[in-house]
Amino acid sequence: FDVEQLKTVTDIMRKPPAFIDTWLENTPGCRGGPDEDYSVDLNECHARSMIDIVNRLGELGIALGVELAPTVYDDQIALCEAATSFSESAKNAHARGIRVLGGVFFFLNGVVTLFLGSPIGGFAMKRTLEELGLPLMHKGLCAQDSMCGSTPTQNNAFEVVNQFGYFNHCQLGQPLNECNDNVLYPVDFWLLEGRALLSAQNPDLIEEFPDRALQEGQVAHLWWGEGALSYRKLADMLNDISTKLNSAKRLYPRTPCTEADPTTVSFLKLSTGGLDGGEYACYNEAYHNKLYTDCPVSRAPTLQPTGSPTSIPTSSPTMISTNPRNPQIQTDSVVSEVTSSDVKV
Repeated sequence: FDVEQLKTVTDIMRKPPAFIDTWLENTPGCRGGPDEDYSVDLNECHARSMIDIVNRLGELGIALGVELAPTVYDDQIALCEAATSFSESAKNAHARGIRVLGGVFFFLNGVVTLFLGSPIGGFAMKRTLEELGLPLMHKGLCAQDSMCGSTPTQNNAFEVVNQFGYFNHCQLGQPLNECNDNVLYPVDFWLLEGRALLSAQNPDLIEEFPDRALQEGQVAHLWWGEGALSYRKLADMLNDISTKLNSAKRLYPRTPCTEADPTTVSFLKLSTGGLDGGEYACYNEAYHNKLYTDCPVSRAPTLQPTGSPTSIPTSSPTMISTNPRNPQIQTDSVVSEVTSSDVKV
């Protein structure tokens, strides 16, 4: 959002802003206050798990006087069942030696380029999948050259790899489809956000970027801020990935997993956490997020606590919400009044 615009609106309304951060955990040093323009230090931040974000939206609705619909209970049950099924699919994927990587494909100056991010920092959906057992590889194998490097302006949250850096065992001038058996990341299954998912189905892109998983169609949608979010939506996403993952086959030689607890704060922060490039956490149910598989026992919709309660000013505030596609960018609209019809749970 435009901070100057926010200050102008606040001065006109003479009411303080209530900053509602649904996306990031409120850890010390993560987000600055109004004097720092609510800026984010992703080295000190990490995304909430997706269920925490949905719960947070529900808490906001309740704070605004919205009565949760009875169907929320059915949606919670659907999510619990989907998460249980997903973890079983992830366990089977580990047994088959499947490795997964999430990213974005696009053409840049006529060259296929990837943005790759680890399931730490601001990536809520990737965090969710990893803490349910998915063998999700971490970034970090780039040679830091013109073909493969990190993004220092974004706290190194991404690796940017072009097709020549990815097919890094090909000789100069060699057709990439002749040397695609040994690549930067041995990806057996891709998770791609909406635009990249469409690109991955384009024969022209696959011809330019003959990755084996793309050639086999071993891809699924990775939610990255597209559309509304709810228990039902999250259940549908997990079920979709499970269905496609169950039929995936290993395309490269096995690599060992790494013992790690992906639910700890130290693991989730960019400054301290994650795994080395190409590594993925071993399947260990002791480290899974139990909020997904502890099903509600009554029909009354319940919300699990997501942390300390939000303080709501007694005067009507100017309200801001963060953009889930990029936690560093807030929505460009400033809302002065919120009604029950504005809140979706």
